[in-house]
Amino acid sequence: MPSISQWDLSLPIEGDRLTRRNQISAFYDAGDWKSTYREARALLAAYPWSVDAHVTEAALLGDFAETFTGPDRDRRKAAAVRKLRYWVRTPPVKLPRSIDYRARNELYYHVGDWKRQTLLGRYRCKHGEPQAAYSVGVGAAFYATELMRRGQALGAGRWATEALSAWDRYFSTRPARNRFDTLTFRAVALAVLGRFDEAEEELKVVAGLIGKDIRETTIYDVADRLSWCRRGLKIR
Repeated sequence: MPSISQWDLSLPIEGDRLTRRNQISAFYDAGDWKSTYREARALLAAYPWSVDAHVTEAALLGDFAETFTGPDRDRRKAAAVRKLRYWVRTPPVKLPRSIDYRARNELYYHVGDWKRQTLLGRYRCKHGEPQAAYSVGVGAAFYATELMRRGQALGAGRWATEALSAWDRYFSTRPARNRFDTLTFRAVALAVLGRFDEAEEELKVVAGLIGKDIRETTIYDVADRLSWCRRGLKIR
């Protein structure tokens, strides 16, 4: 590992690093997590002392894991979580606030602690970081589906409503991008509330972006989550 003075804590503002990050974003937006992770590894190989590159590689390894099932998925997820925990719990240098936020957000997502991910977003939004509404939009949507799985539809509805409000706040602070991930989280939150027709419209857009029905993939376990929503509403 580099010495403290050698770690690069900057973000890719321009040049080759920015070009590489834009390529990663393009693959991610298209739902091509295999290519996304390949480019993340290439970024880290090119800039091995960049903290941003380390956190990016770890986060996208966890995302890539979702394209697998069984032991392969578990092994890759576990490796991603180990790396993210290192940057959250025992980083070799004090991280800039923006990178610390990313590392925590990704860690909570990949360990499945969506409630804590939501709380992280709430706290950061309260302290002047409106982009942290992303954490609320993701975490509250998925925590709501977990409550639906347990048959707790009323509580799930409150979390899903918060998720939709968070996405409205998030996109009010930046130009909206048609990303498959944000649209999928919105669709899940809508399904929790029984708004299945609206959820279907979101998922149609997702299918157009990634070239397939996301419910036919293992990404985000969307089919299971929508099933929990329908079952939970029936129980209620």
